[in-house]
Amino acid sequence: MRAWTWKTAVKLTALICGILLLGYLFLTPMGALRLAMLRAGHPIIAVTMHVREAVPEDAFLKWFDNPSNTTIYHFEDPVPLGYVTLEPMENWIVTEVGPFYWADYYGYC
Repeated sequence: MRAWTWKTAVKLTALICGILLLGYLFLTPMGALRLAMLRAGHPIIAVTMHVREAVPEDAFLKWFDNPSNTTIYHFEDPVPLGYVTLEPMENWIVTEVGPFYWADYYGYC
C-alpha cells in the first residue's frame, strides 16, 4: 500500500471541493442562478447577487404563467444588464428537473 503524499492529499481535496461545487451549482436553486450569471458573463454579480422570489407585479403581470416545477426570481441588487440592449435583466426562472435545477432569463411578457 502506498503512503499518502502531499500531492495525493491536494488532488483528493481538489476533487472533493469540485464535487461539492458542482453539487451546489446543480442541486440548489441559488446555485443554478449563480451558474446562469456566470454563463451570461456576469461573474461579479454571480458572487454578490441579492435575489428574492418574484411576484407577478415585478413583470407587470397579474399572474405568472410558469409551469408547476419552476420558480421565478427577481434580482434586487446588483441587476445584470443585457450586453446587446443594456436593459436590466431582473427576472429569471429556475426549473427543477428531478434533483437538478437550471436557470434561464425570464424577462417581461
